[in-house]
Amino acid sequence: MMLSGINEKLIYRHPHVFSTAKVKDAEEVLHNWQELKQKEKDKKGIRIHCCQRAENLPALSYSQEIQDRVAEVGFDWENDQGVMKNWRKKWPNLSRLKRV
Repeated sequence: MMLSGINEKLIYRHPHVFSTAKVKDAEEVLHNWQELKQKEKDKKGIRIHCCQRAENLPALSYSQEIQDRVAEVGFDWENDQGVMKNWRKKWPNLSRLKRV
């Protein structure tokens, strides 16, 4: 019974291997896998927060995991100019505030 469940999960989460789904690269495979995994959790009424911490991860590994997750939704820049550009775009009125 347990092996059957594992087998079903493997087939469901890897349609690029066990079905006709096409992917362009490993990044797309990972993205699809995470979406399928979340659909399973949604059916069970579980929502994974992007910053949910695996208790056994060291701080540096945890921070890398969070960065990887937020990068998937576009929250990642090459340098601080990208961060500031995004900041000004989302909160244009904040630049007019005076420091206290």
